[in-house]
Amino acid sequence: MRYLSYYGLETNPFVDKFNKEKAYGSSSYNNMYFRLKYLEEIKGIGLFVGPPGMGKTYTLKCYLENLNKDLYKIVQVTATNMGQFEILLQIAKELGVDAGNYFKSLLEERVKEAIINLKVNYRKEVVIVIDNIQNIKLSALEEIQYLIESDYGVNETFIMIMLGEESFKNNILRRTIFEGLRQRIVVNYQLSSLSLEEVKEYIRSLLKYAGCEREIIEESGYTAIFNISGGIPRKINKIVSSSLMLGFQKREKIISNETIMESKYEVIL
Repeated sequence: MRYLSYYGLETNPFVDKFNKEKAYGSSSYNNMYFRLKYLEEIKGIGLFVGPPGMGKTYTLKCYLENLNKDLYKIVQVTATNMGQFEILLQIAKELGVDAGNYFKSLLEERVKEAIINLKVNYRKEVVIVIDNIQNIKLSALEEIQYLIESDYGVNETFIMIMLGEESFKNNILRRTIFEGLRQRIVVNYQLSSLSLEEVKEYIRSLLKYAGCEREIIEESGYTAIFNISGGIPRKINKIVSSSLMLGFQKREKIISNETIMESKYEVIL
């Protein structure tokens, strides 16, 4: 599009298209990635929480992209609106288990057998990822806890990564019924928003990734972006993308602070 070429961009790096090559190593990104690698070594459960748009899923995707698929079987589960049997069924299907017409107890055994089979006979570790864990139904979480507390034990058989918002940790996980699950969480990390300096580096790194080598944002504009977005990457992306469009419309070679302030009315944050 013309607004991209106007700023020397080959593509818009601020749209939500995953590409690990444009990953920016913020403190939260590096800290989460380090803990994922640690979890890979010690096995167990990792819980990563933060507001929407902080980059939890993006960081996890970068990590999973780098996993050797010959050594790891990745099972990805969406927790939203799933009950006890539904989440078990999804895990079973991801593991290649024929669900058939099994009762829940038998399906649980088939799932455990599949995990053990991958580990013992194929030398593959199972990594179970549950995103949007704050939306999980209590019955589904009870099922997850059962699998973890089964005879085989999480430390011996699989890695579990939970991603979600703080409400899961502060409300759902605090219930007495999930005491066993809480005790088995070996990594508990809360992502933080980008600092002002990180916001500048983040934007500049993405612009460079897309082919723009020059400065195209007024210095004070970075402070405006930081204040409007609260340092949340997804919000930053929307503000900068909108600012590129408005700046082109005004034929600004350097996008002004005024244009950035206008951009917040062009997007829903």
